[in-house]
Amino acid sequence: MTVLCACPPKKDPAAFIETLQIPVIIGEIQYAPEILPYIKIHVDKNRKNGSFILTGSQVFNVMAGVTESLAGRTCLFEMLPFSFNELGYEKPKDILSCFNQIIRGFYPVPNTEKTDIRSFYGAYLSLYIERDVRQIQNIKDISSFEIFLQILAGRAGNLLNIADIAQDCGLAQATCKTWLSILENSRIIYLLRPWFRNTSKRLIKSPKIYFTDTGLLAYLLKYSDAQTLQAGPAMGSIFENMIVMEFLKKKINFCLNSDLYFYRDSNGVEADLLNR
Repeated sequence: MTVLCACPPKKDPAAFIETLQIPVIIGEIQYAPEILPYIKIHVDKNRKNGSFILTGSQVFNVMAGVTESLAGRTCLFEMLPFSFNELGYEKPKDILSCFNQIIRGFYPVPNTEKTDIRSFYGAYLSLYIERDVRQIQNIKDISSFEIFLQILAGRAGNLLNIADIAQDCGLAQATCKTWLSILENSRIIYLLRPWFRNTSKRLIKSPKIYFTDTGLLAYLLKYSDAQTLQAGPAMGSIFENMIVMEFLKKKINFCLNSDLYFYRDSNGVEADLLNR
């Protein structure tokens, strides 16, 4: 749906909303939070479901604006990258095709257009840092942030240890925690919490870290093709990353009322994934 409007949304949000042809899709809503109160006014006047579909790539900023201005008037959906099922696979035909898909990743562009994978993820990463990260927090040392991302990629599928990461990056632990929160809120990474009978412990014990897209993970680890990845030392952790993400996508896509955890005890008994 294309919207042409002479009234810039930031300068005159009321006029912008009034000139729209409803229903309408407005993308990247986090860049124009000024229009949300006027969407609320329109919705309260007309009371018609589905008048506005708002999309955004920054979960924290989008949720903050929606909960403040549109509480009780919205239905929220989270969309992760494609799943194997959405790409038409019942299951990969062999292990090589599976790793080819892992390298390609699950974002729409690499799966719907002919594009160089490394060029795509290089541009995606640059755009993400320049646009999203700097809007959430003005990070001046971009090179340190990129190193931080690469070090996290090397720990995919492992327990998160902020102290070790901070030492490897040469950063303060507080900085690492802030940057980790940015990556989690913008859905670059996913933290899988441990299972304990005492629920308060789930908030205290270390989670395991995964990337929401394996293509970006492979790019950060500098794997250029499926054969190299399949023979490389990170093969197991990246494959595990893909499996965990498939379960997370199923949970979100089918609105399943369950949570994902891992289990590990002091005796070495371990389960990579629990669906509770």
